[in-house]
Amino acid sequence: MANLGVARSAPSGQAIEREAGIVGQFHDRVRAYLAVNADTFTEGEPEDVVSEELCSLLDVSAHVDSVPPLRGTIFTAALDDLFRRIIPRVLSPIDQADVLRVMPLFPGGVPVQFVSPSLFRALPRLPKRLEYRFQQHDLVILDLHTGVIVDSVWMVIGPSAT
Repeated sequence: MANLGVARSAPSGQAIEREAGIVGQFHDRVRAYLAVNADTFTEGEPEDVVSEELCSLLDVSAHVDSVPPLRGTIFTAALDDLFRRIIPRVLSPIDQADVLRVMPLFPGGVPVQFVSPSLFRALPRLPKRLEYRFQQHDLVILDLHTGVIVDSVWMVIGPSAT
């Protein structure tokens, strides 16, 4: 297969170290959120939502906080940039279109879980209490115990994503 003149270089050690630091910052901010919100923890684990091939709905439509999350709870500018680089590398435009195509099938405001094992392997891991979801063009982190959207990266998928 022809290279078509596109050269891809391996990330430098400095770039890898910088990204590792940003991911470490992500984990620190997640732990801080959980520490501050420890009193909202309820006994027992929430019901696991097993994802099918494309997507599934977490049936908390009446409980999901529809107020936009306070920006910066977890995502800093550096984390926002990192996620904006990772997601388009892993989700093709067709996959992104599939996410957006199924959105109208679900009640408005309910974050949809799009199943892409490669995407979730590429993103930093979350504790069981938190989960990545898509809400329209945004990637959100949903607290499964409270139904609150903790934070989001706006306009991360679709034709208007940058």
